[in-house]
Amino acid sequence: GRQYAHRLAWLFVHGRWPNGDIDHINRDKTDNRISNLREGSRSENQRNQGLTAANRSGFKGVCQRRGRWIATIRDNGRYVYLGTFDKPEAASLAYQDAAERLHGEFCFKEIR
Repeated sequence: GRQYAHRLAWLFVHGRWPNGDIDHINRDKTDNRISNLREGSRSENQRNQGLTAANRSGFKGVCQRRGRWIATIRDNGRYVYLGTFDKPEAASLAYQDAAERLHGEFCFKEIR
């Protein structure tokens, strides 16, 4: 079957196929340096995804309702409400804190 370059890089360096998914730490799918790759489960890999096309706030985990900004995060398949804020940046900080606490090394980090 078809193999992806990041999985082949892992095999070449570690001498074995990865146990699960391979996550690109900096979210650049073309950056297959071994220092940018780590093993993880499918859900860990998805935690590090960037913004979706539907995102209008510019911040992961942040949406606007009635002129205020709501922060939420997914934890074990359910959404957790983190608070309502006057500024999107404040909601984003709440998301970042929760992501670090809940997702550890796989938490989403803003790259700006």
